[in-house]
Amino acid sequence: MLSFATYCQYYLMYFSKYAARPKKDIPFGMIGTTIAIIFIYLGVSVVASGILPIDQVANQPLTLVAREILSAPIFVFFMVCGPFMALTTTINSVYASYVQPIQAATHDGWFPKSFAVTNKRGSPWKILTLCWLASMLPILLGWDISTIANTYILTDICIGIFMMVAIAMLPKKFPDAWATREFGQSVPLWVFYTFVGLAGVVQGILIYNSVTSIKLYIVVVTAVAFTIGIIYAIKKDKEVNLESSNGEQYLEPGLETTSDSLADNLR
Repeated sequence: MLSFATYCQYYLMYFSKYAARPKKDIPFGMIGTTIAIIFIYLGVSVVASGILPIDQVANQPLTLVAREILSAPIFVFFMVCGPFMALTTTINSVYASYVQPIQAATHDGWFPKSFAVTNKRGSPWKILTLCWLASMLPILLGWDISTIANTYILTDICIGIFMMVAIAMLPKKFPDAWATREFGQSVPLWVFYTFVGLAGVVQGILIYNSVTSIKLYIVVVTAVAFTIGIIYAIKKDKEVNLESSNGEQYLEPGLETTSDSLADNLR
């Protein structure tokens, strides 16, 4: 349930630039999808646990109940389409959570501009190819599903720590935007920092659980990769700031907009 809710929020957060009213639509969408998913998953869980005796369904997959209540053709349809739909949502979330930020960072000067080149349909094929190669690596190394899941969680949550730090810096970095935010204007600043801190603690617990569940060399490689990335970011930050000070602006192909339409999106 948590992962599915995260996928939905990835869609909303990273595609917010396409929203007509991002300050209103994005928070509403994130909260609304989370509430809807909670009720849907709770409903499925109630049905799954109420068909058979609890000692038979405890710690068992949903397929056990599905085999009992579904006819043979529908059960086969469920077993084939269910995993495909799960994989589809995961793959689509990658487009939002990885491709979009990398493409935006490239246009901002963090990577060579040629890295974000798109094909005739507007897809950044170089970035997509890199994501595909990264996803193939665990398969080539022969990792089991548990190792893959914990490694992904470790990497994703480590990125989440940086996101928590960035969120905590919003009031200071963007005081005007913070003062005119659409939601939570009556929330004291200390409450905001308290919740960000609690989110950081949860992220830390998840990192600890992932580290203790995977092999040491994976942890070392992940730490080295993050260290290289941080060093590169610190070094590149000066160049990016220099380019920004020259007044250059990088927009994604096909996203050029007039000042009027931009103002409409910011309202």
